[in-house]
Amino acid sequence: MKCINIQYFQYFPHDNYPRYIVWSVLWSFVCTIALAQPQPRAADSLKSLLHRLPSDSSRINILNQLAFELRGISPLERERYAGEAITLSQKVNYQQGLAQALTNMGGALWEQGRYAAALSYQERAAMLNDSLHDAPNMAFSLNSLGLIYSDQGNYSRALENFLRALKIREEKGDKRGQQITIGNIGMVYQQQGDLATAQEYYFKSLSLAEEINDKRGMSITLTNIGWAYFQQGQHDLALEYSIRALAISEAIGYNSSSAFVLNKIGLILAKQGKVREALQYQERSLQTALQTNNSKMIAYSLHGIASAYQSLGRSREALLYAQRALDTAQNLGLAIIIKDAAETLAMANTSQGRYKEAFGAYQIFKQMSDSAQNLESRKRIATLEANYKLRQQEAENERLQALNTLQRAEAQEQRIVIVAVLIGLGLVVILAIVLARANSNRKRDNTELYRQQALLEEQAREIEVANAQLQEQNLALQELNHEKNEFLGIAAHDLKNPLASIILSAQLLRRKETQLTPEKRLERLEIVEQIAERMEEIITNLLNVNAIESGGVNLNVEEIEIASDVQRVVEEYREVAAKKHITLHYTNMAAHDIHIQADKGRLHEVLENLLSNAVKYSPFDANVRICVEPSNSKVRVMIADEGPGLSIADKEILFGKFARLSAKPTAGEHSTGLGLSIVKKLVEMMQGKVWCESELGKGATFIVEFPRLEAASEHTNP
Repeated sequence: MKCINIQYFQYFPHDNYPRYIVWSVLWSFVCTIALAQPQPRAADSLKSLLHRLPSDSSRINILNQLAFELRGISPLERERYAGEAITLSQKVNYQQGLAQALTNMGGALWEQGRYAAALSYQERAAMLNDSLHDAPNMAFSLNSLGLIYSDQGNYSRALENFLRALKIREEKGDKRGQQITIGNIGMVYQQQGDLATAQEYYFKSLSLAEEINDKRGMSITLTNIGWAYFQQGQHDLALEYSIRALAISEAIGYNSSSAFVLNKIGLILAKQGKVREALQYQERSLQTALQTNNSKMIAYSLHGIASAYQSLGRSREALLYAQRALDTAQNLGLAIIIKDAAETLAMANTSQGRYKEAFGAYQIFKQMSDSAQNLESRKRIATLEANYKLRQQEAENERLQALNTLQRAEAQEQRIVIVAVLIGLGLVVILAIVLARANSNRKRDNTELYRQQALLEEQAREIEVANAQLQEQNLALQELNHEKNEFLGIAAHDLKNPLASIILSAQLLRRKETQLTPEKRLERLEIVEQIAERMEEIITNLLNVNAIESGGVNLNVEEIEIASDVQRVVEEYREVAAKKHITLHYTNMAAHDIHIQADKGRLHEVLENLLSNAVKYSPFDANVRICVEPSNSKVRVMIADEGPGLSIADKEILFGKFARLSAKPTAGEHSTGLGLSIVKKLVEMMQGKVWCESELGKGATFIVEFPRLEAASEHTNP
């Protein structure tokens, strides 16, 4: 078990040191008590068994079982054991163990609120389980995928995965799995506001949990039932079910559930006007969430505390906790907490007279409120799907009714035939008329059935189109949101620190003007100039990327001799390289001039960027080799350094925007992560290609390749 992270309590006012010290001592005592608590016996037994096992499939199975037992108790330990199982499974090629380990890793990451990584692991697990035809583990992966999609607000995908998992578990007679999945289906309906349907699923889940005596399942389901009652305004029933859930989760040491229930009880009590009592439950919820490092529950609890303080009129404390809740929720992407925490933060700032900060918080609240329209769209699609299923059922009922009517008509016809035979030839004519009418009615009924079926199929196609359009919009919004976050990260990190240095230098020059020698003032001004040039580079790169992607870059393509341009860039950069005692070696392997079609200025920018990177990532006293190498139809420019080289993971993101590589500049130089993205886009705009060949620890070689102008002419004029 990991000790509670003290960073969440750094919002206490530090001007009151005695109070801060008392809190620190008390919290250290809580950590000691938490560390002394025994973990579940099953986990302890598995850990003791683990020490005696060799590195084979038996160890992998125990690692996976141990990771499974730690769910909801210690996400970080669960992640560690799952990671060891993945590594060992890949080493011994144990595919069954690898599939289970991937599922456990996805679950551990989900518990920590790391949704993107969790989704990646669960999708890999599902694909592997499918190839292994492992139905039980496939159901587990599908259920886990449903939970991730549900937390991200993608209810259609969540319900699809839950229903697939439930079908597998029903076929296998897995009551425990059915109980879990049925409860999750209820959760999806609750999140969409269909509380009546949610309660039906919850009580089915509770009945199964009681039947198999699954305490963990009882705790979770009782909590969900209580919260559904709360949403219906039945606060006494909500409190009753929540207290039952808390008693069970604390008895079995299920900390994640305990933190969740404590938070819900706090919200219920606050709604009943018992704010001080609610605050106590929210603080207990935060302590329990911190013990398991459950980031999602930490965000919920922090906001619960902030809301309670605001209700008590203690706006200063409310402001501190609301800010922490907002920061944590933004890191996790928890939309509902971002919205609620921003609203509480706006009210607390207003109470403190901090109107500028209040307005900023309100803008975040308004933005998150507007994004709720996506949820309404998903609800409309869910309604369309429900109506479609209802129309299908109605059509089926009508078909059965028509079939029954036809069967009765056929029986009547048989009786008429018998009577006709008995009473004579005269009634044969009447019988023929009756049969003709019956046949006409049957055709008319069949025509109507076909028409209704076609109508239903058309509605199904409309639903599919609406689903596809919404999915495309969601993907586009997610991509735009990701790029926005990346841009804000660059602006906050790469511009804020240099700007702070400029301000500090300016203040120093102003305050100590008479104390500084002319040399010191000149040295400080040179520092300011260097920092300003660095900021200009960052802004220029950001503007270049934006201009390229928006189509705002127009190339002035002309015929140029590439070797002379490369040599010119090399000569320009020798002085920069000399500062690190790096020697530039230029080689032209062409027997005569090599011409290409390119924008001279943009080509210079590409070559300068690649040469700058080679010097930046090379150690002192190293060599950088630049070579122009022609072939029959192409010409290559190769720039090789003696730096640390690139890992496989680095090469996958090398030319992406805002790429952050494991390799770092050797003299503290700055990197925005945009240069290689700009290089790739410019080279491709000039009909060229760029790539990197590298092994970790053996340097890197960047290669730019363009079509030769002579080769292009021969090709176009046979």
